[in-house]
Formats: sequence, structure tokens, C-alpha cells
Amino acid sequence: MSNIIACSNCFHDTGLKHEARKVGFQDNSLCPVCMSSSGRKLTLDLLHDLCWNYFVSGSYYKTEYGGASTLMINDSGGNDDIECSQPLKHDIQLLQRNFNISVFYYAPQMWRIGMIDWIAILCGSASRKRDHAIEQILLRSHTTYINSNNILYRLRTGNIGSTISPQEYDAPPQQVLKDGRLNVKEDVVLYAAFDIETCIHECRVAINDEMYIARLRPLKRLKLLDLTKIKESDEESTPFENLNIAMHFIFTAGNSSYKATHLLASAIYERGFDGIIYPSYFNTVRRHEFKNVALFGRPITTRKIEVECINRLVLNTVKYNYSMGPAVAY
Repeated sequence: MSNIIACSNCFHDTGLKHEARKVGFQDNSLCPVCMSSSGRKLTLDLLHDLCWNYFVSGSYYKTEYGGASTLMINDSGGNDDIECSQPLKHDIQLLQRNFNISVFYYAPQMWRIGMIDWIAILCGSASRKRDHAIEQILLRSHTTYINSNNILYRLRTGNIGSTISPQEYDAPPQQVLKDGRLNVKEDVVLYAAFDIETCIHECRVAINDEMYIARLRPLKRLKLLDLTKIKESDEESTPFENLNIAMHFIFTAGNSSYKATHLLASAIYERGFDGIIYPSYFNTVRRHEFKNVALFGRPITTRKIEVECINRLVLNTVKYNYSMGPAVAY
């Protein structure tokens, strides 16, 4: 009881109040600040957790590569020049006046927004440096094999010629090819995943989509390069030089990264690999690391893999786990 210093009802901003209810606990005693008995109660530690969740994590902005928080908190004093709504301004002043928690604009370390040597080289125009970087990535990535013991899934949406035809689940025909993360239009790649939910996320399905899922099994041993496993290097002593961070940023970027991933895929194909394992774009909002698979060519037609089963897929429930952050001017 004596550790309670505030409650969720102390705050005027809707988002901050919402987050306070999530971290606070039920206690019917009176809040020492606003005298409310119904608010979710906060200790000093919980209040610091709340401020970090709301102001720091909640002000994270995705940049072309990587991203960073635009606000920070500390207990060493600051200013109240945050441009925001009046309810949030009230709460920021309350935090500083009553609990010595200051909120301020934050300039992040530049590597967090993609200023990493590897990204600059891979997306740059110096072909010799770029080719050397790609060679290093291939040398430091893990070669793995999948066989008939491994199952893959491929999701199709929209108009499908024959839903029960195995050929409909191969790589797209030439006339409908378009650029993907690991292929340009003239290249043929079959995209799949090791689990169904990853397929659903990667295909950006809508509720009214007609969906069919194919269960795929390799018919022979397939050699894949796993870009989710990069050997560390003692020479990369800072994040500005770190290949693992660079690869994470590249595969969570949008199509601005396609130049780099196309070149990587081409080099991997030329070295005789059957395909690539790469991280799911949605790993940043999922609890575990999920992986996608890109197989070169049309592996169903060439009998590298077979369609073991086809099912219609129906979405029964969609649930979003979200948090709130501050709306401020920059």
C-alpha cells in the first residue's frame, strides 16, 4: 500500500491512461495524487515502465532501414517543450513535477536508422565493393538442407484456375510474374514458409479473400542458404559495422531493399543453391523468429517438391495486440 504513488486516473491523455491500466494493478485504496479509488495503481517501478512503454517504445518510427524512438525519458531534468495536445502536456508536467520524470526529444544513434556500412555498400553503385560484400555474406551464411522430412506451405489467393491442380501452386507463370523480394520479373521463384500463419502474414490476406493452402514436401535433398544465420565477426566491433544488424534491417525494409536482395538471390542461384531461407517481414511483431523459403525455378514442375495436399483456408478470428504512444509534433 505504501508503495503506491499514482494511478491510471491521474492522467488525462487517453493513450497514457490506457497504457497505465495495462501495467497497473487493482487496489481500492485512494491514490495519493488524484485521490481516486478506482484507478489501476502504480508503484515507482511501474510508473517508469509505463513511461518507457508509452513515450519511448510508443514514439518508435520505422525508417527506410531500421528505425528509432523520437522521444526519451530520464530523471535528470529536462524541458517541457514537447509539442502535443493539452491533455498530454498536462501529463508530462505532472510526471516532471511529481515524480522527476522528464520527457524530451531524442536524436538516435545513426546506425539505428540504417547508417551501416554493409547497407551503404549493398545499396550503393560501387559494383566491386558490392560484389565483395555479397561474397562475404555468402561465406558467412549457413548452408542447410531440407528433404522429405521437412514440410513447406504455399498460400494462393484470388482467382485460381483449378484449385486442386498442383501446378497452380508452383511459381507463377511468365505472363503474371512481378518483382518480389528475391526475384525480378524475368526470374522465377516459388515463395513458401515452414508454417501456415507465416504464409497468411506474408500474403497480406484480406477477410474476403478466397484462400487455398498447399502442403509441400521435398522429393529430393535441397540445398538452401540460410540468411537468418550469419556468422559473427570479431572485426565488427560496433553496430555500424555489424552484418547481422544490416541483414535484419534489409529484410524488414520495404521494396527499397529489393536491389540488394535481388543481387543476393542472383549470386546464391549462380552458386548452385536450390533456394534461400530468409526471415519473415513480420518477425518484429511476432513472438518468435519465423522463416520464409524461396525456391528457384518451378520446383513442382521439375519434381523437386510435390504437392501433398490442398485445402481451402478460412479465417475465423483476427486479433490485434496493440499499444498506444504519444502524438507529438517534430
